[in-house]
Amino acid sequence: MRKSCLKRKVNIFIPLKVLVGLILYLTSITSALSDSDIDIFSLSLEELVNVKVSSTSRVPQTISTTTSSITVFTKDQIRAMGAKNLYDVLRHAPGMQVGLTNRGRTTIGMRGLSRDTSNYIQFQLNGHTLNEPHNGSATFLLDTANLPLQNIKQVEVVRGPASSLYGTHAFLGVINIITEDIDDFSGAQVNYRDEFEDTGSIARQLNFKFAKKFGEGHGLTFNLNAMEEGGVSQFIEQDFFGHSGNADNDLEQYDLQARYQSEHFEINTRLRHQKREEFAGPISVLSPDSETKSDYAFIDAQWRHDAVLSHAIKIRAYYDYGYGEAELINIPPGSAPPGLLAFLFNSNGNIGHISLNATKIGLETQATYAGFAQHVLTYGAAFERQEQDDLKVITNWDGSFSHPSTPYLVDRSDTENFGEDARRDINSLFIEDIWQISDNVIVNLGMRYDNFSDFGDTLNPKASLRWDIAPEFALRLLYGTAFRAPDFRDLYLSNTPPPAPLGNSSLQAEEIETFEIGFNSRLAKRVQLNTTIFRNQISDMIAQPPDQLQLQNMTDVETNGVELELRYDFEQGGYLLGNYSYIKSTLDDGSDYPGVPNQNGSLLLSLPVSNKLSLGGSVLWASESPRSENDTRDEMSGFTSVNLNAHYKPVKNDFSIEIGIRNLFDEEYESPDTTGSIAGDFPEPGRTFFFGLEYRLK
Repeated sequence: MRKSCLKRKVNIFIPLKVLVGLILYLTSITSALSDSDIDIFSLSLEELVNVKVSSTSRVPQTISTTTSSITVFTKDQIRAMGAKNLYDVLRHAPGMQVGLTNRGRTTIGMRGLSRDTSNYIQFQLNGHTLNEPHNGSATFLLDTANLPLQNIKQVEVVRGPASSLYGTHAFLGVINIITEDIDDFSGAQVNYRDEFEDTGSIARQLNFKFAKKFGEGHGLTFNLNAMEEGGVSQFIEQDFFGHSGNADNDLEQYDLQARYQSEHFEINTRLRHQKREEFAGPISVLSPDSETKSDYAFIDAQWRHDAVLSHAIKIRAYYDYGYGEAELINIPPGSAPPGLLAFLFNSNGNIGHISLNATKIGLETQATYAGFAQHVLTYGAAFERQEQDDLKVITNWDGSFSHPSTPYLVDRSDTENFGEDARRDINSLFIEDIWQISDNVIVNLGMRYDNFSDFGDTLNPKASLRWDIAPEFALRLLYGTAFRAPDFRDLYLSNTPPPAPLGNSSLQAEEIETFEIGFNSRLAKRVQLNTTIFRNQISDMIAQPPDQLQLQNMTDVETNGVELELRYDFEQGGYLLGNYSYIKSTLDDGSDYPGVPNQNGSLLLSLPVSNKLSLGGSVLWASESPRSENDTRDEMSGFTSVNLNAHYKPVKNDFSIEIGIRNLFDEEYESPDTTGSIAGDFPEPGRTFFFGLEYRLK
């Protein structure tokens, strides 16, 4: 039975004052909002196939010419979902597995593989890679799942190996979040959203975006977002020590994104601060006082010119900075039951304060030459330096299980640190050829060489083909390899309490080989069906052996699957999107890969009732998820969740209202705990309600 508790009140007044001040200032200088603003997100099926995407190749392509498996979520589709965050959006992509970790972060898997850090997927914001060097994740320290949605133009989900384009972490695929630019939006807009349960408000979000052109192709956009969550009711029936209670997932975040564009120059930047609770705790022991704070920033500057010795040249330089600190009460005082090794810490608890810095700096040059008949050749080189430093550990225990903890904290950074300062340089060369063999046959050939200063080099090719056999039918073929380099956490993690693993500086890269065949079929004028059949063969997967703590390259996995995507456009406007995936992932001992359902799917409906009112709805479904061989619990149950929303715009281009219900039937379902520490897994939220307001300023 789902429990609930009274939530803390969400205080949004400070960001309100900041945003109101900015609104008053910027509206004094902004031009009137144009009635001719282009909304490419209500495109028909005929028009949608010609939307440009930037993630499947080093040069922009249309959906109708790409040779890769890609799903694009437009602004209209995100609105039809009633999505709260990127977590909600990605659940509608075929072959995606989305859940929670014991520390409340979003875990995002693809094509039958998932892990807590989601580092098998490369995440990008306007082409800038977000994965950080400590654990290769874009969903933990950076928490990309809570990236504001209000200024997103489209989300591109590319499934399949992409290391030939982007290097490490483009292992299972790439997710590129594209934000609006000066050609998509002008003026200013304020959004407010409130979400609540029967106990009251649980989450609020306020967003302000602004865009102004200063001339043709020259302008500025920025987006400022403040969100706070009081945490939904997510009741843990039994944690690792057998205690029950609500898992705290309170969150406070401030996010600023800015983008400057001119004819040859572009700067993208993001600043984000977040403070959050630790859900079920780092060792799956409920600890309401554990807390993590993080800061993240990047700046990405690009110069491009289309007429340099018959080449289109692009040079980009970037810098990323991430800082994280955590107050972790791994074992609250008085919580450890007798008979366990942890009882040694019962009197004073197991308490620690840890922190680190993680940075990236890089330079990339790219040249594209289209002077050859039927070929577009792109080649380039890249350099990146990754570092982690200033690791600090302040605890009340000495890292051993032979002495009880003390009532005071001691700085043990020099003796019992959880890692070490580290640096690596990555030098890369890449080449890609888009070969238009004929009017209806396109071949994409690519290769990338990466040299890592700490473990060696790797070469990854990709070859893919699209053959438009008929106007209504296309065949796609793909072969490619990819890799995930061991991150600093894999290599150097140390002095962590069991069952947490220990790092291994001898680790090698994980590798994947993919074969794929796809069919794009126009079944009728308003019906499109895309089918993809794939096989992944993964080797040298990094994992923790059951009889030891140190990580090893120890596991191979074979994954076979089918993905179906269907779109139906209603004659009077609106659409129905559906997808279904069947995926079988098998470890080298013949057992199922744990924690990932073999089948899942979704439906998404957008139905305009009038020029002022539109209705949206979605259904999410997943089958049972298998357990690991040594997990005696029953298979985790599947679920079906239904969401409804309505969007009303009484005044064109000025004001709109959104209301909705998430998990309409209050379905009880969980995200898998693959460690077995939480007997009932991690509960997902029950029924919640939301409303939103949007106002465009003229």
